[in-house]
Amino acid sequence: MFLLGMLVWCTAQAYPVTYNNCGVENTLQKAPERIIGMNQGVVEFLLGLGLGSKIIGTRPLDDAIWPRYAQDFEHVKIHLNPDWWNYPNESTVMAEQADFIIGSWASSFREAYIDDEGNSKGLFSESTVGPCTGPGSQQHAKATDGPASADNYRTCRPQLNTAGIGTWLLSDACEDKTIRADVTALGEEFVYEEMRRIGNLFQVDVEPKIQEMKNDFDKAALLVSVAMDKPLTAIWVDCVSCCEVDEGQEPQVYVGAGSGTPNLIMNEAGLVNSFKDKPGLWVCVNESDIAAANPDVMILVDWKRDPALETKATWLYSDSKFCGMSAVRAGRFVTLPFSASGPSPRNGPTALDLAIASLHVQKGAAIATQESGVSTFNPTKLKEHTQNMVCSLKSEEVAYTDAAANVRCDSKTGSCKPVDDYVQETMTTASTAFTVGISWLCLVATAVLMQ
Repeated sequence: MFLLGMLVWCTAQAYPVTYNNCGVENTLQKAPERIIGMNQGVVEFLLGLGLGSKIIGTRPLDDAIWPRYAQDFEHVKIHLNPDWWNYPNESTVMAEQADFIIGSWASSFREAYIDDEGNSKGLFSESTVGPCTGPGSQQHAKATDGPASADNYRTCRPQLNTAGIGTWLLSDACEDKTIRADVTALGEEFVYEEMRRIGNLFQVDVEPKIQEMKNDFDKAALLVSVAMDKPLTAIWVDCVSCCEVDEGQEPQVYVGAGSGTPNLIMNEAGLVNSFKDKPGLWVCVNESDIAAANPDVMILVDWKRDPALETKATWLYSDSKFCGMSAVRAGRFVTLPFSASGPSPRNGPTALDLAIASLHVQKGAAIATQESGVSTFNPTKLKEHTQNMVCSLKSEEVAYTDAAANVRCDSKTGSCKPVDDYVQETMTTASTAFTVGISWLCLVATAVLMQ
């Protein structure tokens, strides 16, 4: 369904270009020149495709822009909109004369409404492109023909397109969940196809970038497979305060589920998601389920709203139910920027660094970082931060001495190995051990036969 119906696009090499994105068809008469990226993830997606000069605005960043893209991002305006997730509002879109909007989430295109407290919410009203009604705007399960409201989830992509402002919603976040990309089934091909479709809109050759990602994904999978006897298990903790529960109900936490980019990145890094059987991109799970899963590694998403150390580590070390978890005792935490958790060309280096950081906390492996922003805590800093909390970091169980992001080298040194060197040495060691083992067995067998 994803490949054949949801995102059909024109393969012509000249404009106009017609495409169908998440059930909404549009035609671009020319290449967009003034793009607003509604989220840091999609901004970095465009930067990765070499389209930085066309980006004119975004909302405040979730974390630091990836250094590889920093120079191309310097000119981009940051817009504030406290009424709706700080997305650039309709006044900004019109004043900036945007001709294309790209978003990671359907909320990037939400119709404006007034909530029960009289506050303005959403983005696009009748003063610009509204009202947002009709099949393309009412794909969400909660969309109706009634007045715009918090419970009436309508989006305005068709109306923006009609007004000459092209739109793109990442295909794992379509309003209609039945036509969302099945990231689990597609695996890394999901990211490649999304890159090709967006590249086609701007007539950009994305194949070199795709090959770079394939190389990183292959290295990540090989790295863990040669270093570990069995795959490492992991839980991706996105947010510890985002799940609402009824009074008296066990607290829940927002984690990576089985069909989103977090699960894809874990798979490509050679890790097994403890909640891979849960449907959806993310899911709320009971805290006791996390403790019971007891994964080898905990992936803590690091972002301004919910920092990895101050919020997530504090949460884990402040509750006795987590004290017995091996990852808590040994400080086996990988920190990952929120901006790296969505589909983008950054996924390749992110998966590779996730594999590197996981082996760093599991075995103390000192493998050169790819500088994607993925890292670990410094164990000394973690020890100081968690001092006097309910759970304690057991220094004797900690396998590493520094943050993974600080392990850097271009060639092998006594304290650092590039990925290729580490893989080659590990494979050589394993081969030697196997040969020695076979030789010993042959000697034993010979001795038994001679008796």
